[in-house]
Amino acid sequence: MKWFGSGKRSNAEENSKISSQLSSSQASRVAQALQKPQTDIVVYGTEDDRRCRALRELLDESGFAYRDERVDEDLSTRAWLQRTTGDDALPKLFIGAQYYGTYEDIQALALNGELKRILSGEAATEELERKRLKAEMSVASIIQLLREEESLVINEEGVETETWLEPPSQPNLILLEGEPHPIEEMECIVSRIVERHKRGEVSLSWRGDEG
Repeated sequence: MKWFGSGKRSNAEENSKISSQLSSSQASRVAQALQKPQTDIVVYGTEDDRRCRALRELLDESGFAYRDERVDEDLSTRAWLQRTTGDDALPKLFIGAQYYGTYEDIQALALNGELKRILSGEAATEELERKRLKAEMSVASIIQLLREEESLVINEEGVETETWLEPPSQPNLILLEGEPHPIEEMECIVSRIVERHKRGEVSLSWRGDEG
């Protein structure tokens, strides 16, 4: 009986080890998933074209998984690509629904260090965060975006004025309706703008986003 009881304890210990190993394996898979891009990377190209091969090699070197779509004989896909991007040049790189260009465009991104940020999804995450801040229109979000060289457009009954910081790199002034004020007054100025916005006296947008 003692032997049987010992066996039970041994089995329990073994099951515990297996459970621990499974948990560790699951955690590893989750960590790997977090390192992968959040949207599909797709290359549309042909089998033997020099530029298509060069783009595939560039992506291979980056270490990110991508879907390699060969469209040599796929006329319907090539027609869709032309309608979507406005030209029939190959190869073409898409990340999710976003078109990033052909070989020369991607090569330029690799040379300036932007490609890995884009492939990893980091650039998309930053863009989403920027859109969130722009939509929020709080005192904190407006101040952050002004410091990032954005220009706030204030529309009062159809008359537009702008608020921005000068000089852009190391600002010491905030310009409100063209009038300069010390940077120390920024929080007070932005608070007044936000209050007017909440009361419906003005509408706010960001330069470049009005369309």
